[in-house]
Amino acid sequence: MLEPVAVPFLVFVALVVACGFLLVLRPYWRRRRERREREAFDVGPANLAIRLRPFQLLRPAAAVSLLMADRKVQEAVAARAAETATGRSAAAAEARRYAREIVPALRAGFYSRMVQGPIREILFRLFRVQVRHTDESALPALSVGTTPVFVMNHRSNFDYVIAAVALRHRVIPSFAVGEWARYWPLEPFLRALGGYFVRRNSNNPLYRAVLASYVGHATRLRVPQAFFVEGRLSSNGTMGKPRLGLLDYAVRALTPDEPRDIAFIPAALNYDRVIEDKNLQFFKARGWTPTRFRSWRASSSFLVHQLWLRLSRRWRPFGGATLVLGKPIGLRAWLAAQGIDSPEVTRGKRFDAVRQLADQLMGEIADLMPVLPVPLMASVVRDAPSPGITAQEARAAAFRVLEKLTARRGAPDIPRADWGEAVEFGVRLLMQRRMVGAADGRLRILDARRPLLEYYANSIAHLVG
Repeated sequence: MLEPVAVPFLVFVALVVACGFLLVLRPYWRRRRERREREAFDVGPANLAIRLRPFQLLRPAAAVSLLMADRKVQEAVAARAAETATGRSAAAAEARRYAREIVPALRAGFYSRMVQGPIREILFRLFRVQVRHTDESALPALSVGTTPVFVMNHRSNFDYVIAAVALRHRVIPSFAVGEWARYWPLEPFLRALGGYFVRRNSNNPLYRAVLASYVGHATRLRVPQAFFVEGRLSSNGTMGKPRLGLLDYAVRALTPDEPRDIAFIPAALNYDRVIEDKNLQFFKARGWTPTRFRSWRASSSFLVHQLWLRLSRRWRPFGGATLVLGKPIGLRAWLAAQGIDSPEVTRGKRFDAVRQLADQLMGEIADLMPVLPVPLMASVVRDAPSPGITAQEARAAAFRVLEKLTARRGAPDIPRADWGEAVEFGVRLLMQRRMVGAADGRLRILDARRPLLEYYANSIAHLVG
């Protein structure tokens, strides 16, 4: 048993390397990562207005087990097994697969390093990022027992990055990410930043039960969340109809026997340039659905084009990106105002209440929509009479719009001292992107890019009109 065994030298070296990795390097890196995560949890978020919650740092395997133990998930597993006649174990395996697909794997240290470091640097080179509050003291004033839920409009797939960087000193939210991002390396990267993945159009009752369980647990355990109430990008620039699924799951998490509350925070986001604008118009004109392959191909083409502009020294920044946060809406007070004592009522009555809440949040987001130079000047040029508009007339029309919007809540999107510069900047970007041309001293819409100009003008049409 103790006799020597002769092995080739390369096999011996491979065994030594494998033992060193498994017994030394792997435990060392694990302890080092856990130590950095503890430091990020104890020290890093100390300056946040809303502290990290323990559930956010729960290991994915533990979160999956927690979801699988949920009573409603077990009922859905039993119903799935009876429906498909494949057995309870197969249905449970399917539910576990959905849970692993949904739950995030937030690494607080990695999040802080990335958002404060390279993500912030890259983003600030592309956009002039601003965050504006209608009430800056409202977010820190939320009670410890309140779950903040940011409800946003969806303009671009860059919305996640803009919001994370804009809120980096206040909160680390868990974003609901569409399944378009479920490919390597984007999927593990977004999971490490706290994102959880959602199949937007799934009618599978088992999947919906697992998703509802995750959203319910996260909401009850006060995890800050953020989701896009429209659920998809707008192809014409206007805000779409609200999708009620995630909002309904969050409302159902409010129970009458606990003192917790949920604060829905409307957040409006707008850009001088939406990265996907041409692709959205291209897909819309051809009636295409933006599948994962088409989105990946369009993104690759965009990156190659931007790299070519950079190498040829013709690249220019994309302009501004502004996030506006509104006043939180407390769910308990809102339900009381609607005459509902608890969300644990009949499904129809609860869904009617959720629809009213979604409409109110959409109205708040529309009122808060930032007015940036490109949407402003696109609206002015679009509404001009047919011969076109002179530069002076465009300037005067833009000033009238800005004067009208000064009565809105909070600080103005464009300070009065910068109105003239903003008008020039907006016209310059419209001309650079060939949406507007100048002839005979007048600005005219170029027909080939009219849908693109209307796309930007529509984002603030409800404010300008």
